[in-house]
Amino acid sequence: MILHLRAEDDDHKFDDLLSNWKLKSIISRYSDHISLPIEMRKREWNQEKGQEEVLDTWEQINKACSSGWPRGAPGPIRTVPMWPGRSEPPGPPEMGQATR
Repeated sequence: MILHLRAEDDDHKFDDLLSNWKLKSIISRYSDHISLPIEMRKREWNQEKGQEEVLDTWEQINKACSSGWPRGAPGPIRTVPMWPGRSEPPGPPEMGQATR
């Protein structure tokens, strides 16, 4: 996925969204539940040039879990059916049949 931003004007400023830290913060806040990894190109500060450089390596931003079960969550809890004695929920009542 590629993020496209509209052009800035007097009413809308997007400089903060271009910040690497801000993007990572948004991704981790809203995408940690996604089981697929979200990656960004790694950036490092170059002392000699005095600027940030984009590297050819990628880093994973979200905490994707491949098992489908969130990290740190307790294991499955024993479930008890709400309709004792049946393997499936009861169907709708027949026309004219009284329900309890």
